[in-house]
Amino acid sequence: MKLSALLPLIFVISFYQLSAQDLPVYIQKQNVGLMYNPSISGLKEASYDFAYENKWSGVEGAFNKSYLGFQSPLNSGNLGMSFNIYYEKFNVFQTVDFSGGLAYHALLNDNAVLSFGLSAEFISTSLNLNDVQVVDLSDPVIFDFTKQNKFDGYFGVNFSTPKFQTGFSFNRIMTALKSEDNKTQGDIIHPDFFTAYGLITLPVSNERDKFEILAYYKKFSTFTGVADLGAYYTYNNKFTLGGNYSTNSAAHIAAGVTIIENLSLGYSHEILLKNFSGVVGASDEITIRYTFDQVESIFNTTSGGRNFGKTASRRLNKIYTVKKKRGKGRNPTDSHSPGKRKKMRNFRGPKN
Repeated sequence: MKLSALLPLIFVISFYQLSAQDLPVYIQKQNVGLMYNPSISGLKEASYDFAYENKWSGVEGAFNKSYLGFQSPLNSGNLGMSFNIYYEKFNVFQTVDFSGGLAYHALLNDNAVLSFGLSAEFISTSLNLNDVQVVDLSDPVIFDFTKQNKFDGYFGVNFSTPKFQTGFSFNRIMTALKSEDNKTQGDIIHPDFFTAYGLITLPVSNERDKFEILAYYKKFSTFTGVADLGAYYTYNNKFTLGGNYSTNSAAHIAAGVTIIENLSLGYSHEILLKNFSGVVGASDEITIRYTFDQVESIFNTTSGGRNFGKTASRRLNKIYTVKKKRGKGRNPTDSHSPGKRKKMRNFRGPKN
């Protein structure tokens, strides 16, 4: 491969720097950036999430991403866990990222939850020359590059109510603590970053529908920060339509549909704006989400976010009531088994 053959790569590299290791837009709406912020793990539900994005249709084989994530509440919702796999192919480079997180969810009152989370990450970037015709192996892009593997850690905080949610995360903490002189090539390729988001959920039509406003910010230590602002309307927990604008000169339209009670599909289309819009083309994303019933979280007694406002309030009130019973004024019959308490409630006096 001659350097001149890399001119299209150089032409779009500024957009890649802003998009690399970035979750597809609609999956961010679905799980609010779970891969970045471990404190969200198992907060509302148990789910599998899958996304595939083919970026820049005007550049052959330029860029694609795949994501698979799993999360689940533990210990009646007081804890949560998650596992994420992310794959990214950009030109001759491929990146695989594995991460696993654990969260603690603390009930502040009957309407608010504060969460903390930690996760560990392993990320690897290597050359993939299977689909590339190499003309010159001495090209510096190939000759000077060696496979990069690294371990790192994330820390996140989240605050949630039935109608408002916000959080932030510090990502690749070990990289951030290194001095510039001690950073490796892997640290430069995969720099530390910071994320923050805010989500407002407004019930509509007697809580049959909901309108959501999602703001998201991501800042790599070596790149300019990118902010996204999106709005989504969901009808009867079955159909979703919305859009998103990003400050890296990109706009998205998105739609989702619930096929059956626990299975939903999503699609989003990205259009780059300004200078590169006619050169690199558009991007398309598909998402699949499956949620699990009967998995008790701190927000829901069932998964999937159905009747979010009402269910969350009932769940929070239930936990709050249980905690009060553990203190003064505890019912003396609480120590009996459920069968014993039932017999005591049905007792009508001695038989004659």
